[in-house]
Amino acid sequence: MLEKNETDMISRRKTFFLFGLGVLSLAISPTVLPVSQAEAQQPNTQTSPPATTTTPQSVVQRRRERREARRGRRQERREARRGRRQEDFSRPTGYFQEPALGVR
Repeated sequence: MLEKNETDMISRRKTFFLFGLGVLSLAISPTVLPVSQAEAQQPNTQTSPPATTTTPQSVVQRRRERREARRGRRQERREARRGRRQEDFSRPTGYFQEPALGVR
């Protein structure tokens, strides 16, 4: 007679889990489904000029100039690196240059 079915028993964990879900659903529902008090906007019948004064061509031109400048700087770095490598290979192996301590 003291036997209880598993369906009749609810553990404390299940109770706290269900309670937590209820609290969470109450807390999240206003943030997920905000109710706006604003009215619908009426369509504007007047055509207004564009807000920006820059034309797409000027934006494209500036972008092209920036790219060209980057390419030029990159090319200069590469050439300088190649020049340093050539200097390193032109020195004989085992050659160390003495630091200049004064005028002789």
